[in-house]
Amino acid sequence: MGTRPTGPEEKNMIGYQSRLKLKTHNTFKVGFILFVGEFDDEPLRAKLIREVDTHGILHEFVNKTRKEVIDKLTCVLEKRLTEYLKQIQEELNRYSPPTGNAASSLCEVNAILRRLKQAERYPEDLTENDDENGIEHLDVNRVLQRFSESLLYHELDGNVLNVVTNDQGIKEEIEAGLLEAGFENLHLVITVEDHLSISELSETGEPLHGAKFVYVNEGVDAFHSNQSFATTGSLMFTSQNHEMVAVTCRHALEQVDTCYTLIDNEVVKLGEEMAQQNNNMEKLHDDIAVVLIDEETRPIISEKCEKLLIDDFGHPSPAQMSLQDLSVGDIVHKRGAKTGLTTGIVKNVEAKIYGRFVLPSTVIHIAGRDFKPFAEKGDSGSLVFQHTLSLEKDSLNVFAMVQGKTTIPNVGDRIICFPMKKGCETLIQNIPNLQDLQFYDS
Repeated sequence: MGTRPTGPEEKNMIGYQSRLKLKTHNTFKVGFILFVGEFDDEPLRAKLIREVDTHGILHEFVNKTRKEVIDKLTCVLEKRLTEYLKQIQEELNRYSPPTGNAASSLCEVNAILRRLKQAERYPEDLTENDDENGIEHLDVNRVLQRFSESLLYHELDGNVLNVVTNDQGIKEEIEAGLLEAGFENLHLVITVEDHLSISELSETGEPLHGAKFVYVNEGVDAFHSNQSFATTGSLMFTSQNHEMVAVTCRHALEQVDTCYTLIDNEVVKLGEEMAQQNNNMEKLHDDIAVVLIDEETRPIISEKCEKLLIDDFGHPSPAQMSLQDLSVGDIVHKRGAKTGLTTGIVKNVEAKIYGRFVLPSTVIHIAGRDFKPFAEKGDSGSLVFQHTLSLEKDSLNVFAMVQGKTTIPNVGDRIICFPMKKGCETLIQNIPNLQDLQFYDS
């Protein structure tokens, strides 16, 4: 056994081992140099270009303003990540059709590529033409529309189309329609079920975004062990009356109108539901409620609790209601009382009658990543969000609220959500004197 090197020799050995490790895991074969400064000296600029070209190094020149440097670095990083992900995508596409881990990995790669193309500084806009799945999803949906009354669910994942129907004889008709539309390479999996089982997630949490709330106050120990609870989606306020409220799912408050939460290891009355006189729960997005924060609790919240939403890095962040809609392939996050922070991928968005509701509305289906559930019982009321991708302002876009869960044959669990902007429209229509709802920004 040799002796351990010391001094400069040791440092050289460590450096050599580090270089070996980096070389083994180096994803990008070609480096990049960003020259920052004022380059009015053309001979100097030309000399720099010749030098880096000799070594095959990519380069850019940029003025020394902070904004330009950040913009350029961001674009460079996004482009290089995109190139790397597309290489992985090509490898995964060799599995036809992708199954198991390959299918799951391809789904995540496609979702990340889509998110990169949505970035503010990305050099090219995201369009349906370069969206990996956009056109195909639209065309497949057009074919399936003629069978909408018989379809319980459908999901296109790569070149595998999973369909759940209540009509035994519909398979040949769908296959013929897909062939006629030019989808001869699509792998169709059809399951026949009388209905889909749907469970709302207000059963079996800390202040306040994603906080647990219960329906009875039996002390701290009972609060922790209580298995009948839901999630406080977020604190919000009404600008006209400056009232503090919390949003959640309405089905979580159907049996009671008062709820309690834990603040500073003490059970306190969070508040009571604000009555919705004309909300008959006819549409999925009618399943939303606001709890008016109790006057005695409000000072405690102001002193002890974070009123901002917590992002996926655990940092308090300002938020706003997104005016955009989620699309298939989008990556999203939520923070719930049961499962905490989770990340998911939007698998399907459709307008239909769902569960106990009697009128069509937008239904968003989300699957968890890495074989982890996106939500479980106790997560009803969680808010579904994304980062804005702005370089100048770190904030969140809120898209939807978690409502329930269904299990799709051959696919697995899908979390049911509805658009948050539609839910807020329901609240404003049905609560007297409620004109708007806003997130806290400080």
